[in-house]
Amino acid sequence: MLLQHRPGAIAGRWVRMVEDGRGLYVRGLIEGEAARSMAESGLSGLSIGFRPRIWNRLRADGRELIEVDLVEVSLVACPMQARARFALMGGAVAA
Repeated sequence: MLLQHRPGAIAGRWVRMVEDGRGLYVRGLIEGEAARSMAESGLSGLSIGFRPRIWNRLRADGRELIEVDLVEVSLVACPMQARARFALMGGAVAA
């Protein structure tokens, strides 16, 4: 678990990752004081870092991702997918 995709900015650790029919479900523990403080102040976005393996080009400047290698999942202020959010639940992070 990184903070804002910054290498070395460890926010905590993921304890569960499951892909379901809705997307990627993650659960973890925020262990960094800075990350916890930011989450308590309203930081609530999630974003994945990935490498595309198989994809199709779309007509307008986009692509359809078929298969990716997940590199990391970060806590972020502004996720690209607006519904990619987490909530604090005691000492754990739920998404």
